Amino acid sequence: MVDQTSPEISCLPDVTTAKTSDDGTGNCATTVALDTPFAIDHGSGATMIAQVGGVTIDPLTYLFEVGTTEVTWTVTDVAGLSALYPE
Repeated sequence: MVDQTSPEISCLPDVTTAKTSDDGTGNCATTVALDTPFAIDHGSGATMIAQVGGVTIDPLTYLFEVGTTEVTWTVTDVAGLSALYPE
């Protein structure tokens, strides 16, 4: 049977406030505790990536600058089907 169903992805609420001084470096940037989205796939082996401005990031170590930053999450299953959040 060929997988023709894209995975589904849902995110938790936005992080609305983080202080750039939270990491103590004084560089006007800080890491933010992002919750990983929840993905559902009918197969196994789906992978998830986070991107900012089209560049893949590690959400655990990415330094967020002052202002608003949109993180785009993509989950891709082994059949190459994917879902994107936000769409």
